Amino acid sequence: PGNSGGPLLNRSGELIGVNTAILDPSGRGANTGVGFAIPVDTVQGIVEQIIRFGEVVRPVLGVTLAPDSLARQLGLDKGVVVLDVPKGSPAAGKIVPSSRDAYGRLLIGDLIVEMDGKPIKTSSDLFRVLDDCKVGDAVRLKLLRGMEKEVVETVKLGSRVTKFSGGTPFTG
Repeated sequence: PGNSGGPLLNRSGELIGVNTAILDPSGRGANTGVGFAIPVDTVQGIVEQIIRFGEVVRPVLGVTLAPDSLARQLGLDKGVVVLDVPKGSPAAGKIVPSSRDAYGRLLIGDLIVEMDGKPIKTSSDLFRVLDDCKVGDAVRLKLLRGMEKEVVETVKLGSRVTKFSGGTPFTG
């Protein structure tokens, strides 16, 4: 029942997720189409962090990824293209960002094709693997450097903190 924050229930009435959005193929804002939800295990971990600490801490590589469509346009059937690696990020010095040549053409740096032995075909795959990690974990990345050379790097995950203020969550 419901969407955009409403519960997703199974046939037994048990909570299995939280609805987040509906893809409406008609484009008219109808409440029909493909629904998307956050799994209850993910929600439970986030809610516990908010209640205990007033914030959510997530592990990060510290990279900016290109849209998945770019890899497909380049004819690649696996991997996510790294656009940027900010100075001071966990991946700085380990992952090569993409850049532009003198004519403005995109020069692909690294593609992340595997993390901790799990294949990465899309950014969703990468985020799923990250969800199973903790801040400070060392992850093994298989990279395709310059779309030619396979390289393996180990990156210690950093953190992204989302703080919640304004009192105790979930109270009137």
